[in-house]
Amino acid sequence: MKAYAKLLRYAQPYKLAIALSIVSSIIFVIFNAISLWIISSLVTLIMDGEPDTKIIDGTSIYQSLQSITGSIIIGDSPIEKLKSLCFVLFYAFVGKNIFYYINNICLSYAKGKIITDIRNELYAKLISLPISFFDNRKSADISSISIRDVSMMREAFTQTIQNLINEPINIAVFLILLFIINPYMTIVILLVIPFSGFIVYKIGDSIKRKAKRSSRQIGGVMDILHDTIRGIKVVKSFSLGKILSKKFLGANDRFRVLLLKQDKLRHLITPINDMIGSFIGAILLWVGGKQVLIDGTLSPDGFIKFFTFLFAMFTPAKKLVNLNAEINTGIASAERIDTILNSDLLDNNNS
Repeated sequence: MKAYAKLLRYAQPYKLAIALSIVSSIIFVIFNAISLWIISSLVTLIMDGEPDTKIIDGTSIYQSLQSITGSIIIGDSPIEKLKSLCFVLFYAFVGKNIFYYINNICLSYAKGKIITDIRNELYAKLISLPISFFDNRKSADISSISIRDVSMMREAFTQTIQNLINEPINIAVFLILLFIINPYMTIVILLVIPFSGFIVYKIGDSIKRKAKRSSRQIGGVMDILHDTIRGIKVVKSFSLGKILSKKFLGANDRFRVLLLKQDKLRHLITPINDMIGSFIGAILLWVGGKQVLIDGTLSPDGFIKFFTFLFAMFTPAKKLVNLNAEINTGIASAERIDTILNSDLLDNNNS
Protein backbone atom coordinates (compact mmCIF):
# COMPACT_ATOMS: atom_id res chain seq x y z
CA MET A 1 0.00 0.00 0.00
CA LYS A 2 2.94 2.33 0.72
CA ALA A 3 4.17 1.94 -2.86
CA TYR A 4 0.73 2.84 -4.22
CA ALA A 5 0.40 5.83 -1.86
CA LYS A 6 3.86 6.96 -2.87
CA LEU A 7 2.93 6.88 -6.53
CA LEU A 8 -0.11 9.05 -5.78
CA ARG A 9 2.29 11.96 -5.43
CA TYR A 10 2.07 12.23 -9.19
CA ALA A 11 -1.42 13.65 -8.67
CA GLN A 12 -0.05 16.74 -6.89
CA PRO A 13 0.60 18.85 -10.04
CA TYR A 14 -2.98 18.27 -11.16
CA LYS A 15 -4.72 18.98 -7.86
CA LEU A 16 -6.67 21.89 -9.42
CA ALA A 17 -8.29 19.58 -11.99
CA ILE A 18 -9.00 17.00 -9.27
CA ALA A 19 -10.45 19.70 -6.98
CA LEU A 20 -12.71 20.89 -9.79
CA SER A 21 -13.85 17.31 -10.36
CA ILE A 22 -14.67 16.96 -6.64
CA VAL A 23 -16.75 20.16 -6.67
CA SER A 24 -18.51 19.01 -9.84
CA SER A 25 -19.15 15.62 -8.25
CA ILE A 26 -20.75 17.23 -5.19
CA ILE A 27 -23.03 19.37 -7.37
CA PHE A 28 -23.85 16.31 -9.50
CA VAL A 29 -24.87 14.36 -6.38
CA ILE A 30 -27.08 17.24 -5.21
CA PHE A 31 -28.88 17.37 -8.57
CA ASN A 32 -29.13 13.57 -8.57
CA ALA A 33 -30.71 13.60 -5.10
CA ILE A 34 -33.19 16.28 -6.24
CA SER A 35 -34.16 14.20 -9.27
CA LEU A 36 -34.76 11.12 -7.09
CA TRP A 37 -36.79 13.14 -4.60
CA ILE A 38 -38.95 14.52 -7.44
CA ILE A 39 -39.38 11.03 -8.96
CA SER A 40 -40.69 9.67 -5.65
CA SER A 41 -43.03 12.67 -5.36
CA LEU A 42 -44.27 11.96 -8.89
CA VAL A 43 -45.03 8.36 -7.91
CA THR A 44 -47.05 9.57 -4.92
CA LEU A 45 -48.91 12.11 -7.06
CA ILE A 46 -49.81 9.53 -9.70
CA MET A 47 -50.88 6.92 -7.14
CA ASP A 48 -52.83 9.23 -4.81
CA GLY A 49 -53.66 12.14 -7.10
CA GLU A 50 -52.06 14.45 -4.52
CA PRO A 51 -48.38 14.70 -3.55
CA ASP A 52 -47.79 14.04 0.12
CA THR A 53 -46.16 17.16 1.57
CA LYS A 54 -46.99 16.45 5.20
CA ILE A 55 -45.11 14.20 7.61
CA ILE A 56 -46.36 11.65 10.09
CA ASP A 57 -43.11 11.03 11.91
CA GLY A 58 -39.45 11.83 11.24
CA THR A 59 -37.00 14.71 11.48
CA SER A 60 -37.63 18.43 11.21
CA ILE A 61 -35.34 18.51 8.16
CA TYR A 62 -37.66 16.06 6.44
CA GLN A 63 -40.55 18.37 7.28
CA SER A 64 -38.65 21.29 5.70
CA LEU A 65 -37.86 19.29 2.56
CA GLN A 66 -41.51 18.29 2.24
CA SER A 67 -42.50 21.96 2.58
CA ILE A 68 -40.03 22.96 -0.16
CA THR A 69 -41.44 20.22 -2.38
CA GLY A 70 -44.93 21.57 -1.77
CA SER A 71 -43.84 25.12 -2.64
CA ILE A 72 -42.46 24.15 -6.07
CA ILE A 73 -45.57 22.18 -7.03
CA ILE A 74 -47.57 24.95 -8.68
CA GLY A 75 -51.14 24.33 -9.76
CA ASP A 76 -54.64 23.80 -8.47
CA SER A 77 -55.33 20.50 -10.19
CA PRO A 78 -53.32 17.26 -10.08
CA ILE A 79 -52.44 17.56 -13.80
CA GLU A 80 -50.97 21.05 -13.29
CA LYS A 81 -48.95 19.82 -10.32
CA LEU A 82 -47.75 16.91 -12.43
CA LYS A 83 -46.61 19.40 -15.09
CA SER A 84 -44.65 21.39 -12.47
CA LEU A 85 -42.92 18.27 -11.17
CA CYS A 86 -41.98 17.20 -14.70
CA PHE A 87 -40.33 20.57 -15.39
CA VAL A 88 -38.35 20.42 -12.14
CA LEU A 89 -37.30 16.84 -12.92
CA PHE A 90 -36.09 17.86 -16.38
CA TYR A 91 -34.02 20.76 -15.02
CA ALA A 92 -32.53 18.49 -12.35
CA PHE A 93 -31.44 15.97 -15.00
CA VAL A 94 -29.94 18.73 -17.17
CA GLY A 95 -27.97 20.07 -14.18
CA LYS A 96 -26.67 16.70 -13.02
CA ASN A 97 -25.53 15.66 -16.50
CA ILE A 98 -23.67 18.93 -17.10
CA PHE A 99 -21.67 18.46 -13.91
CA TYR A 100 -21.27 14.72 -14.59
CA TYR A 101 -19.52 15.67 -17.86
CA ILE A 102 -17.32 18.29 -16.20
CA ASN A 103 -16.37 15.82 -13.47
CA ASN A 104 -15.34 13.11 -15.93
CA ILE A 105 -13.41 15.45 -18.25
CA CYS A 106 -11.38 16.83 -15.33
CA LEU A 107 -10.61 13.31 -14.08
CA SER A 108 -9.70 12.08 -17.57
CA TYR A 109 -7.22 14.94 -17.94
CA ALA A 110 -5.67 14.27 -14.53
CA LYS A 111 -5.38 10.49 -14.86
CA GLY A 112 -3.93 10.77 -18.38
CA LYS A 113 -1.22 13.16 -17.19
CA ILE A 114 -0.48 11.06 -14.09
CA ILE A 115 0.07 7.84 -16.03
CA THR A 116 2.17 9.66 -18.65
CA ASP A 117 4.40 11.05 -15.89
CA ILE A 118 4.81 7.60 -14.33
CA ARG A 119 5.74 6.03 -17.66
CA ASN A 120 8.20 8.87 -18.43
CA GLU A 121 9.92 8.59 -15.05
CA LEU A 122 10.08 4.82 -15.32
CA TYR A 123 11.76 5.04 -18.73
CA ALA A 124 14.17 7.74 -17.53
CA LYS A 125 15.05 5.56 -14.56
CA LEU A 126 15.67 2.50 -16.72
CA ILE A 127 18.13 4.24 -19.04
CA SER A 128 20.01 5.74 -16.06
CA LEU A 129 20.53 2.42 -14.25
CA PRO A 130 23.91 0.65 -14.41
CA ILE A 131 24.49 -2.46 -16.52
CA SER A 132 24.65 -4.58 -13.35
CA PHE A 133 20.97 -3.93 -12.76
CA PHE A 134 20.07 -5.57 -16.07
CA ASP A 135 22.53 -8.43 -15.53
CA ASN A 136 20.69 -9.44 -12.37
CA ARG A 137 17.19 -9.21 -13.85
CA LYS A 138 15.41 -10.80 -16.78
CA SER A 139 14.67 -8.38 -19.62
CA ALA A 140 11.19 -9.87 -20.02
CA ASP A 141 10.37 -9.12 -16.40
CA ILE A 142 11.46 -5.50 -16.86
CA SER A 143 9.33 -5.30 -20.01
CA SER A 144 6.39 -6.77 -18.13
CA ILE A 145 6.71 -4.08 -15.44
CA SER A 146 7.13 -1.28 -17.99
CA ILE A 147 4.17 -2.34 -20.14
CA ARG A 148 1.74 -4.58 -18.26
CA ASP A 149 2.12 -3.17 -14.75
CA VAL A 150 1.94 0.43 -15.94
CA SER A 151 -1.26 -0.49 -17.83
CA MET A 152 -2.63 -2.12 -14.68
CA MET A 153 -1.72 1.04 -12.77
CA ARG A 154 -3.63 3.08 -15.34
CA GLU A 155 -6.74 0.98 -14.79
CA ALA A 156 -6.31 1.22 -11.02
CA PHE A 157 -5.86 5.00 -11.22
CA THR A 158 -8.93 5.26 -13.44
CA GLN A 159 -11.05 3.42 -10.90
CA THR A 160 -9.41 4.92 -7.81
CA ILE A 161 -9.44 8.59 -8.75
CA GLN A 162 -12.93 8.47 -10.21
CA ASN A 163 -14.79 6.17 -7.85
CA LEU A 164 -13.02 7.11 -4.63
CA ILE A 165 -14.15 10.68 -5.27
CA ASN A 166 -17.64 10.18 -6.70
CA GLU A 167 -19.07 7.16 -4.94
CA PRO A 168 -18.35 8.04 -1.28
CA ILE A 169 -20.01 11.44 -1.86
CA ASN A 170 -23.02 9.68 -3.42
CA ILE A 171 -23.29 7.22 -0.55
CA ALA A 172 -22.85 9.92 2.11
CA VAL A 173 -25.60 12.11 0.63
CA PHE A 174 -27.98 9.16 0.23
CA LEU A 175 -27.31 7.99 3.80
CA ILE A 176 -28.01 11.49 5.12
CA LEU A 177 -31.30 11.61 3.23
CA LEU A 178 -32.21 8.11 4.42
CA PHE A 179 -31.51 9.17 8.00
CA ILE A 180 -33.62 12.31 7.51
CA ILE A 181 -36.55 10.23 6.22
CA ASN A 182 -36.33 7.39 8.77
CA PRO A 183 -33.47 7.24 11.33
CA TYR A 184 -34.52 3.83 12.69
CA MET A 185 -34.29 1.96 9.35
CA THR A 186 -31.05 3.76 8.45
CA ILE A 187 -29.42 2.50 11.66
CA VAL A 188 -30.33 -1.06 10.61
CA ILE A 189 -28.40 -0.48 7.35
CA LEU A 190 -25.36 0.92 9.19
CA LEU A 191 -25.22 -2.12 11.47
CA VAL A 192 -24.86 -4.52 8.52
CA ILE A 193 -22.32 -2.50 6.48
CA PRO A 194 -19.24 -3.46 8.63
CA PHE A 195 -19.98 -7.17 8.11
CA SER A 196 -20.09 -6.71 4.34
CA GLY A 197 -16.94 -4.57 4.43
CA PHE A 198 -15.00 -7.28 6.32
CA ILE A 199 -15.84 -9.91 3.68
CA VAL A 200 -14.79 -7.61 0.84
CA TYR A 201 -11.53 -6.73 2.63
CA LYS A 202 -10.54 -10.39 3.01
CA ILE A 203 -11.33 -11.17 -0.64
CA GLY A 204 -9.42 -8.07 -1.78
CA ASP A 205 -6.35 -9.10 0.21
CA SER A 206 -6.34 -12.48 -1.51
CA ILE A 207 -6.73 -10.80 -4.92
CA LYS A 208 -3.68 -8.64 -4.19
CA ARG A 209 -1.51 -11.72 -3.50
CA LYS A 210 -2.69 -13.46 -6.66
CA ALA A 211 -2.16 -10.30 -8.74
CA LYS A 212 1.48 -10.19 -7.60
CA ARG A 213 2.00 -13.83 -8.59
CA SER A 214 0.33 -13.34 -12.00
CA SER A 215 2.54 -10.30 -12.70
CA ARG A 216 5.64 -12.38 -11.97
CA GLN A 217 4.31 -15.29 -14.01
CA ILE A 218 3.68 -13.21 -17.16
CA GLY A 219 7.26 -12.02 -16.84
CA GLY A 220 8.35 -15.66 -17.02
CA VAL A 221 6.18 -16.26 -20.09
CA MET A 222 7.67 -13.22 -21.84
CA ASP A 223 11.19 -14.31 -20.89
CA ILE A 224 10.76 -17.68 -22.62
CA LEU A 225 9.38 -15.90 -25.68
CA HIS A 226 12.26 -13.41 -25.78
CA ASP A 227 14.86 -16.15 -25.37
CA THR A 228 13.27 -18.15 -28.20
CA ILE A 229 13.21 -15.17 -30.58
CA ARG A 230 16.77 -14.06 -29.73
CA GLY A 231 18.18 -17.57 -30.07
CA ILE A 232 15.99 -18.84 -32.90
CA LYS A 233 19.04 -20.04 -34.88
CA VAL A 234 20.28 -22.10 -31.93
CA VAL A 235 16.75 -23.45 -31.36
CA LYS A 236 16.52 -24.56 -34.98
CA SER A 237 20.07 -25.96 -35.10
CA PHE A 238 19.68 -28.15 -32.00
CA SER A 239 15.98 -28.98 -32.50
CA LEU A 240 14.99 -27.37 -29.20
CA GLY A 241 11.52 -26.39 -30.44
CA LYS A 242 9.63 -29.16 -28.60
CA ILE A 243 11.47 -28.56 -25.32
CA LEU A 244 10.89 -24.80 -25.40
CA SER A 245 7.30 -25.25 -26.54
CA LYS A 246 6.62 -27.51 -23.57
CA LYS A 247 8.25 -24.99 -21.24
CA PHE A 248 6.27 -22.10 -22.75
CA LEU A 249 2.94 -23.98 -22.64
CA GLY A 250 3.51 -24.86 -18.98
CA ALA A 251 4.35 -21.28 -17.99
CA ASN A 252 1.45 -19.87 -20.02
CA ASP A 253 -1.00 -22.34 -18.46
CA ARG A 254 0.18 -21.42 -14.96
CA PHE A 255 -0.47 -17.78 -15.81
CA ARG A 256 -3.97 -18.71 -17.03
CA VAL A 257 -4.71 -20.56 -13.77
CA LEU A 258 -3.55 -17.58 -11.69
CA LEU A 259 -5.77 -15.19 -13.66
CA LEU A 260 -8.72 -17.57 -13.30
CA LYS A 261 -8.26 -17.72 -9.52
CA GLN A 262 -8.05 -13.93 -9.44
CA ASP A 263 -11.24 -13.59 -11.49
CA LYS A 264 -13.07 -16.16 -9.35
CA LEU A 265 -12.47 -13.99 -6.30
CA ARG A 266 -13.23 -10.73 -8.10
CA HIS A 267 -16.54 -12.00 -9.46
CA LEU A 268 -17.47 -13.44 -6.06
CA ILE A 269 -17.76 -9.96 -4.53
CA THR A 270 -20.92 -8.90 -6.41
CA PRO A 271 -23.03 -12.03 -5.63
CA ILE A 272 -22.06 -11.90 -1.94
CA ASN A 273 -22.99 -8.25 -1.64
CA ASP A 274 -26.19 -8.76 -3.61
CA MET A 275 -27.25 -11.46 -1.15
CA ILE A 276 -26.40 -9.22 1.79
CA GLY A 277 -28.28 -6.36 0.09
CA SER A 278 -31.35 -8.49 -0.54
CA PHE A 279 -31.32 -9.60 3.11
CA ILE A 280 -31.18 -5.96 4.25
CA GLY A 281 -33.90 -5.02 1.75
CA ALA A 282 -36.24 -7.76 2.99
CA ILE A 283 -35.81 -6.65 6.61
CA LEU A 284 -36.36 -2.99 5.75
CA LEU A 285 -39.44 -3.77 3.63
CA TRP A 286 -40.94 -5.58 6.62
CA VAL A 287 -40.04 -2.85 9.11
CA GLY A 288 -41.07 0.00 6.80
CA GLY A 289 -44.28 -1.72 5.72
CA LYS A 290 -45.20 -2.32 9.36
CA GLN A 291 -44.62 1.37 10.14
CA VAL A 292 -46.93 2.40 7.29
CA LEU A 293 -49.69 -0.20 7.63
CA ILE A 294 -49.82 -0.88 11.39
CA ASP A 295 -47.93 1.71 13.45
CA GLY A 296 -48.80 4.72 11.28
CA THR A 297 -45.37 6.26 12.01
CA LEU A 298 -44.32 6.50 8.35
CA SER A 299 -46.27 7.99 5.47
CA PRO A 300 -46.56 6.12 2.14
CA ASP A 301 -44.63 8.99 0.51
CA GLY A 302 -41.85 8.59 3.08
CA PHE A 303 -41.81 4.83 2.43
CA ILE A 304 -41.45 5.42 -1.33
CA LYS A 305 -38.74 8.05 -0.85
CA PHE A 306 -36.76 5.84 1.54
CA PHE A 307 -36.64 2.90 -0.83
CA THR A 308 -35.98 5.14 -3.83
CA PHE A 309 -32.80 6.43 -2.17
CA LEU A 310 -31.94 3.01 -0.73
CA PHE A 311 -31.93 1.30 -4.15
CA ALA A 312 -30.19 4.31 -5.70
CA MET A 313 -27.44 3.89 -3.09
CA PHE A 314 -26.82 0.28 -4.16
CA THR A 315 -25.15 1.33 -7.45
CA PRO A 316 -22.38 3.52 -5.93
CA ALA A 317 -22.02 1.02 -3.08
CA LYS A 318 -21.38 -1.81 -5.57
CA LYS A 319 -18.84 0.31 -7.45
CA LEU A 320 -17.06 1.12 -4.22
CA VAL A 321 -17.05 -2.53 -3.15
CA ASN A 322 -15.73 -3.74 -6.51
CA LEU A 323 -13.12 -0.97 -6.37
CA ASN A 324 -11.36 -2.88 -3.59
CA ALA A 325 -10.36 -5.58 -6.08
CA GLU A 326 -9.09 -2.99 -8.59
CA ILE A 327 -7.10 -1.16 -5.92
CA ASN A 328 -5.42 -4.36 -4.72
CA THR A 329 -4.48 -5.25 -8.29
CA GLY A 330 -3.09 -1.73 -8.70
CA ILE A 331 -1.14 -2.03 -5.44
CA ALA A 332 0.54 -5.22 -6.71
CA SER A 333 1.57 -3.42 -9.91
CA ALA A 334 2.65 -0.29 -8.01
CA GLU A 335 4.96 -2.34 -5.79
CA ARG A 336 6.61 -3.90 -8.83
CA ILE A 337 7.03 -0.48 -10.47
CA ASP A 338 8.51 0.80 -7.22
CA THR A 339 11.20 -1.90 -7.33
CA ILE A 340 12.60 -0.16 -10.42
CA LEU A 341 12.09 3.43 -9.26
CA ASN A 342 13.91 2.61 -5.99
CA SER A 343 16.45 0.22 -7.49
CA ASP A 344 19.40 2.53 -6.78
CA LEU A 345 18.46 2.50 -3.09
CA LEU A 346 18.34 -1.31 -3.13
CA ASP A 347 21.71 -1.54 -4.91
CA ASN A 348 23.29 0.84 -2.41
CA ASN A 349 21.97 -1.21 0.51
CA ASN A 350 23.35 -4.43 -1.00
CA SER A 351 26.77 -2.97 -1.77
